[in-house]
Amino acid sequence: MTDRSIDLNSCKKIMATKNTKLQLNFITVDKVTKLLASLSNSRSVAIDGLDNFSVKVAGPVIAKPLHHIITLSFMQRKFPTSWKFSKIIPLHKNAKLSLTERKSYRPVAILSPLSKIIEKAVYMQIYEYFTKNRILHPSLHGYRKYRSTQTALLEMYDRWVQAAHNGKLSGAVLLDLSAAFDLVSHDILIDKLKFYGLQIDILDWVQSYLTKRVQSVWIDHTFSSYLPCEVGVPQGSNLGPLFFLLFVNDLPFSLDCETVQYADDSTLTASGKCAEEISAKLQTNCETVKLWMEKNKQKLNPEKTHIILLGTDQRLNISQDKLQVQMGGVQLEVQCESLLGCWIQSNLKWGKYITELALKLKSRIVAIRYLKYVLPFQQRKILAEGLVNSVLTYCLPLYGGCTKGEIKELQIIQNMAARIVCHAPRLASRSEMFNYLDWLTVTQMIRYFTLIAVYRIQKTKEPEYFSGAFSNLNHRGNIIIQNTKLSLAKNSFGIRGGVDWNLTIEYEK
Repeated sequence: MTDRSIDLNSCKKIMATKNTKLQLNFITVDKVTKLLASLSNSRSVAIDGLDNFSVKVAGPVIAKPLHHIITLSFMQRKFPTSWKFSKIIPLHKNAKLSLTERKSYRPVAILSPLSKIIEKAVYMQIYEYFTKNRILHPSLHGYRKYRSTQTALLEMYDRWVQAAHNGKLSGAVLLDLSAAFDLVSHDILIDKLKFYGLQIDILDWVQSYLTKRVQSVWIDHTFSSYLPCEVGVPQGSNLGPLFFLLFVNDLPFSLDCETVQYADDSTLTASGKCAEEISAKLQTNCETVKLWMEKNKQKLNPEKTHIILLGTDQRLNISQDKLQVQMGGVQLEVQCESLLGCWIQSNLKWGKYITELALKLKSRIVAIRYLKYVLPFQQRKILAEGLVNSVLTYCLPLYGGCTKGEIKELQIIQNMAARIVCHAPRLASRSEMFNYLDWLTVTQMIRYFTLIAVYRIQKTKEPEYFSGAFSNLNHRGNIIIQNTKLSLAKNSFGIRGGVDWNLTIEYEK
């Protein structure tokens, strides 16, 4: 039997100052009706022949009998067996990958829409319990309300910039777990939930929910034979991501460095005056991560695990040393790395990301140009907003501090999209086109989405890393801005967001 004492001790540390318990509560018919109405309009059919759209339409009729089933499930502490069947559809990841290799496919699981209703009822109780009692580690950004890949990237980047402001370098180990969701041990998860204060009734229900599940692969209208799922959290479920979040919640508590985690992507950060100092800190924490992974039966993906040294150009040029950190036999330092959809450079600038973004946008504009004489104006506008503007807005508060030349490069591409949509000549007035399309320029979008991000942080206090800084106001109600001469810091979200917010407040006055 595997020794899991270290993992459970980490959970004990989390709950040392808390005396909270969670029992499974029954829900009302009205709540079931609202949950049915909240289903998506997906028409993907599960094994039982039902799809979300049909169940949603039939919601007012089936609410009462479904409520009766859910009540019996809670009373008996058992998850309905007929809802444990998963329909797996393999989707090919990339045209460059082999069609005959299993790793070339991404499995998409389709569950009964009725099972999602009971899952949501349990999900709300568990999630509210963990957030209300502040049991979740602040560094976890995946599958949490008011958090996203953007908040994870903003927190990481601000930590690196703050270290640079203090004249230090930062070292980051970018970890990637292999098939993390599929390797979650049911026994270890139940043990952790028990230490987190979940009572026997809900533990029995969760145990029933996780065990004796089966799945069948669907290809060309043909089902394979059923195979049992003896490990992992159910794909395509509401509770699966939450259970994974709770499964890894104790990992950051056991580390002695700054961490940020989104789903199965984790980043360990340590700062210091030299690479040798940083390497020592990171190596110690990597050993802790390695031990945690062994105890929790997780596996590192060595192909996607990288190490990067971060700082200003001046500090990087002075320090010629490299990071000496090993993780699972991997010792690979990179100068630029893709992280959560953004390219992170060692010098904390955005040249690589802007170049890649520009290439992506240009290829999409080519596709729009082919259709400009076929589609009417409204359809062209929707297409351009979906293929161009939506890509531009991803993490705008993060990379919005890039250089004026880089912003101009993106603006030229957006102008091209506007001319195609409007069938306008090359020298057409940009202001007239953008007014007609009701579009914002790149500069305007940067400021708009930055202000939106600051507003959400002030209102929700999430993530905690920024809530204190943006709530630190002077007697005039303005955010107190940190003094710095470092251009990277001035252009970072932590300072630029406060400056834009104060300018808006002054304008309103």
